[in-house]
Amino acid sequence: MPGGSTKKTCPFCQSILFCAQKICAHCLKEQPKKQRLEKKLKRFDEKREDWVSGRKKNHNIASIKDEAIVLVCTLFTVC
Repeated sequence: MPGGSTKKTCPFCQSILFCAQKICAHCLKEQPKKQRLEKKLKRFDEKREDWVSGRKKNHNIASIKDEAIVLVCTLFTVC
């Protein structure tokens, strides 16, 4: 990553971690999520029930599962 760091400090035990680590290997605590991810998760939580009922009503559960499989395959391709 040009011009950037690939390491960070655990806010709980101050050990050095790679930026992609979600759990500290030393203290085993989950690392804080990025602010933009927190906002997206909060927005989804606020709309979760409406989203689920709309999908069930329109019989879209199978298509959602298909989309999830494609997203997982894409994730494995990137990683």
